[in-house]
Amino acid sequence: MSSSFGRILLTRRELLQQTAVIGAVSAVGAGLIRPGDALADGASVSRILIEPSPRWVRVKFNNVVVGNTKRALLVHELVPNGWKAPAYFFPRVDVRSDLLSFSGQDEAVGRAGPATYHHIEASGKRYENAALTYDEPLPGTETLADHVGFVWRKADEWLEEDETIYQHPRDPYHRVDALPSSRHIRIELGGEIIADTRRPVIVYETGLRPRYYIPRVDVREEFLERTDRHTRCPYKGEASYWSASIGGRTYENIVWAYPHTFPGVNSITGLLSFYNENVDAVYVDGVKEVAQRWNGGADAFYV
Repeated sequence: MSSSFGRILLTRRELLQQTAVIGAVSAVGAGLIRPGDALADGASVSRILIEPSPRWVRVKFNNVVVGNTKRALLVHELVPNGWKAPAYFFPRVDVRSDLLSFSGQDEAVGRAGPATYHHIEASGKRYENAALTYDEPLPGTETLADHVGFVWRKADEWLEEDETIYQHPRDPYHRVDALPSSRHIRIELGGEIIADTRRPVIVYETGLRPRYYIPRVDVREEFLERTDRHTRCPYKGEASYWSASIGGRTYENIVWAYPHTFPGVNSITGLLSFYNENVDAVYVDGVKEVAQRWNGGADAFYV
């Protein structure tokens, strides 16, 4: 397949079909399989999907806009362990090349071949190896030759349109639904019923177990103590955490909430959610939730 911006590799659907996986996960018996499971025995070579993004994307270092484009490429990579977080690549003409300097560090293998790294100097501050290019990309990824990527965690701010985004670009193939429900959710921890509600908001997120967000009035908050842990999710926002102390035992950072959320998941704002996998039991409409294998768990998306 070809287009005005160069050759595109297999569509993501084709990649999944070639690895015998349809969608993000496929049901097999009582468990779930990740894309990486299908690759584990048959292949170790990464596969790459490159597609244009219609979003206006900017990246800032020390409050200086170093990349500013409305024609970014979004790069997905399927590796034996599953999908890597997607990455943006900017056309060179949309990057402040005057702020980049060759660092002399070449990665032996990158997403599309040997990667050349560059330092960034922004208003007197130096960011080591913060930008990368593929000067000699592997066959089939030649479109990246004229583009610049940035190491996500080294940038000070990323924006899609006028909204700050966290952790990695939002994956257009990743869905998050926050649905108000009347299901009866009961959570037990340390021999106590710590939460009991008939008005949860259930979050269904591609490849992850459902999460139950519960109004505070339906949670035994006397067992909870706020901690200094914070994580960021590209789809929901920044979360705060609580530990639970019951019967002389402390369950660290087992509860979280999003004080402020991104549009689309406003219904979970301020509600409390528990790590299902770390409590004694979760009952949904009187039926104990059965542990399942999910794609990477929560930490696959959070820092």
